Amino acid sequence: MSKVAISSVKEGDEYSFTVNDFNRTQFVKYAGGGGDFNPIHHDQTFAEKAGLETVFGMGLLTAGILSRVPVEWFGRPQSTSTTYSSANVSGRVIMLNSKALSPKRMKKMVLPMLT
Repeated sequence: MSKVAISSVKEGDEYSFTVNDFNRTQFVKYAGGGGDFNPIHHDQTFAEKAGLETVFGMGLLTAGILSRVPVEWFGRPQSTSTTYSSANVSGRVIMLNSKALSPKRMKKMVLPMLT
């Protein structure tokens, strides 16, 4: 979708995308770039000893992926914020669906849950 002026978006307009290849290699690459070498993000044995089924992606990696919604829809925003509701595990398909709010609330556009 091409970028649109935020003033042209109507309540209920939708934007979505899918990330099909969210994987452990991405976690390791992101760790290298961001310096987050917590083994919970790449070491299966460590994750299992911590009581988890598997490793999971960093929160900021998720936020970066989520930032595609406002960037691709409107262009670069002044700021964004993210609330985390679940961990992103390797092999998960990330589908994001966004729906525009009323014009009064557009500046605080709600980004979707990961499924």
